[in-house]
Amino acid sequence: TIVYRGATYPAGERVESDVDLTFWKLGYDYAFVGDPTAKSGFTMRGGLAAWWWKYDGRLQGTDSGIDESRDFSHVLPVATLAADGAFGAFHVAARASGGLVGEDRYVIDLEASVGVTLWRTLSLDVGYRWMNLSFDETTNEADLTLCGPFAGISLAF
Repeated sequence: TIVYRGATYPAGERVESDVDLTFWKLGYDYAFVGDPTAKSGFTMRGGLAAWWWKYDGRLQGTDSGIDESRDFSHVLPVATLAADGAFGAFHVAARASGGLVGEDRYVIDLEASVGVTLWRTLSLDVGYRWMNLSFDETTNEADLTLCGPFAGISLAF
């Protein structure tokens, strides 16, 4: 038996679910080691940000027709420490971010990547990211772990 938003889905019921987790980040970081505009070298940055995130989830019973959804959002203060190494056109990067509001709401976000910069403006990267988002307040409770490889393309002007 599953209880979601006060609705009881009977044992054995087939369900369809959909979860959307959206993040918006606003922050500032400062390079305290190295020159981030240099073509080669090592840079370390630290920063502070506000992460606004929104959860939107739905659970629908295929037999009973029970259909419940829930959405809410929160803001978390987050600190970041990042290191980058550039070697001509190639670069490596690592980033650790974390923030909390009490012991019941926190995020930990770790990422490592390698890439190549083409024509000084286009960057192609591959890496791995692991994130844990946890919250427990009133009727909203979750412990989400998101992880896996990624590919990225970015432009710098």
